[in-house]
Amino acid sequence: MKKFNLKEEEICGYTVSKEMKQVWNIELEIVKKIDKICKENKINYTLCGGSLLGAIRHKGFIPWDDDIDIAMLRNDYEKFLEIAKKEFKKPYFVQDYRTEKNYYYGHAQIRNSNTTAFILGDEMNEFNHGIFVDIFPFDNLPDNLIKRFFFVKKISHIKKDILRIIYQNKSHGIKYILKKIYIKVFCLNEKKLINKLNKIVTKYNKKRTKQVGAIGFKPEDFSYETSWFEKYEYLDFENFQFKCTKDYDEWLTRQYGNYMLIPKNKNGSSHGTVYFDPQKKYTEYNKNIIIKKMYDDLNK
Repeated sequence: MKKFNLKEEEICGYTVSKEMKQVWNIELEIVKKIDKICKENKINYTLCGGSLLGAIRHKGFIPWDDDIDIAMLRNDYEKFLEIAKKEFKKPYFVQDYRTEKNYYYGHAQIRNSNTTAFILGDEMNEFNHGIFVDIFPFDNLPDNLIKRFFFVKKISHIKKDILRIIYQNKSHGIKYILKKIYIKVFCLNEKKLINKLNKIVTKYNKKRTKQVGAIGFKPEDFSYETSWFEKYEYLDFENFQFKCTKDYDEWLTRQYGNYMLIPKNKNGSSHGTVYFDPQKKYTEYNKNIIIKKMYDDLNK
């Protein structure tokens, strides 16, 4: 197998730095392990989002992307996490709301704890900030559109309450006071809310529905056909092969439209501004210095 190229390279008119190649390589090592666990335990997954698009259009990373996204139906997701917690050894860490005290997102991340990936807006949260791969659980959406509307709204409301607690100290003046009053009046507790959220998102999983979604992460995002999680194939991704839905054309068309068209505006990933260091552990950084650097880079 050809060795992954770690040199700076221009791809589709975009310069991929040596450092970003090192970040990609760390992520690829994580996905290779994920794929191995899934093969050995008959767990289905598919690359999704920009990673699925990258597999089809670039046979690897989108040159201006910085991460790998994976989707699993909830049953596969829960089975995978139970096994992954035993199989991933240090420096790797399986991060979700059950393994990380201050982590309240509706999906899991596999982190390399000996590296750094500070996301702007998230950098002060006290949890593992190593370079990561995202794993999204997909849950059933009710077929009845009225039920779906209220179901999604309820999930969105709980997520907003969780964020109010997490980011209350980032507010100032009247906003800070109003958040404090709201949290106290409604007796909000982040641990209770995250448990409530994860109970609600699985409400319709006991019966088959036509569509699913990453509703624990983005409740109001577009939906996916349940049938897209039935047939898979291995596709080239850099110098490896990873599992993808066979219905990638329908999936990507719904998400991106004419997905084979190279955009003129080559933006980064959906995470926004990220400070990476593939060779230094996140705990060795002064976060205040990193925040200033990220904001300075953003304002250039």
